[in-house]
Amino acid sequence: MLNAADMRTFQEWRPGTAGMLLAGVFVVLAAVWDLRTQRIPYRLLVPSLGIAVLYGICLLAAGGETVPGLLLSLFPGALLLGLSVLSPGSVGSGDGICFLTAGLLTGAGTCMLLLCGSLLLTGITGGIGLVTHRASGRSKLPLMPFCIPIYVVLLIVRLRDGGF
Repeated sequence: MLNAADMRTFQEWRPGTAGMLLAGVFVVLAAVWDLRTQRIPYRLLVPSLGIAVLYGICLLAAGGETVPGLLLSLFPGALLLGLSVLSPGSVGSGDGICFLTAGLLTGAGTCMLLLCGSLLLTGITGGIGLVTHRASGRSKLPLMPFCIPIYVVLLIVRLRDGGF
């Protein structure tokens, strides 16, 4: 049976907590697949995006998010999907769908930080590879593995600042 202290703890667990935890599991799964095969399978992407959409609908219904806020959270993923169409081979559509999912689960600001940090780490790694002659200009780096350290930093910052 729940007592008053348990209820207060439960009430402090805001909607962002579940989204960040779901996003963390998803990012790790996508990163492992991307690292191993340089592809993220649709059998992971479709259910994850479905869960993220349901999560977004629940946030809307609970009043935890607005429609413009949810639409804004889709921007990083939509940007990557647009790049994958305009420049095939540079960014995969799986990366775009991953960021659509992460955006719905974490919100626009966190997702944009995740994208920018991941691109920065990817660029630094590629630059080091070029300088050390371990990579050429045609080398391809998977994007999702670089999301894990950025996600961990964002999680630590959120916890340090008083939760989600």
